[in-house]
Amino acid sequence: NLHFSQLFKILQLLGREYWKKCKHLGFGMITLKEGVISTRIGRVVFLVDVLNKAIEAAKSEIEKRGMSYSDEEVNEIAKDVGIGAAKFTILRISPEKNVLFDFERMVSFEGDTCAYVQYSYVRAKKIIEKMKAEGMDVSTKIDENYNLCESERKLLKKLASFPKVVEKSARDFQAYYIPDYLLEVSDIFNKFYEECPVLKADEETRKNRSAIVEKVKIVIKNGLYLLGINVPEKM
Repeated sequence: NLHFSQLFKILQLLGREYWKKCKHLGFGMITLKEGVISTRIGRVVFLVDVLNKAIEAAKSEIEKRGMSYSDEEVNEIAKDVGIGAAKFTILRISPEKNVLFDFERMVSFEGDTCAYVQYSYVRAKKIIEKMKAEGMDVSTKIDENYNLCESERKLLKKLASFPKVVEKSARDFQAYYIPDYLLEVSDIFNKFYEECPVLKADEETRKNRSAIVEKVKIVIKNGLYLLGINVPEKM
């Protein structure tokens, strides 16, 4: 914080008018389970080590779930999940709060984690892929005469608010609005997944629900993109 305060003051003294538009988005103190990261007391942690540890934790989680992927696929998924977890952990915390890196929890496929959001995207993607593989029609538009159930209505309402969330995040300089929103979308989508079968529904319902699932894919992928996080194609 001091560094950027000094930098902006230097720009002002140099007569650079754009100093007024400069803004530093800081965050709280980062701690590990082992303790506070501090150069003053000699507890220095390099970013590359944090990312490598997150990737290893993600790899362990994937292997623990018994997924039948090649070593190359596991490494690629672990990289997306691990690095995504590190970014998400910082970005979803409001600036005044401290950040705790609990690697096992960060890469869990359940709870308020990036992996949970990524997994929700992959789940939606698998539904669409299976429909196409079985020769079923996939729609991108919901029929205006289609009678939405409560779960469908709730999910679509949440998806429709995405542009406003992004706009508010930019206006308020608060990145954590987007991670919080994506977690809500994932929660509502997974409830929809349990309550509203897509593949086993009748043709009309299936087509309309496929359109909803497509929209879930788009919103989650775009939301994570704004946070600089990749979505794995498998998980």
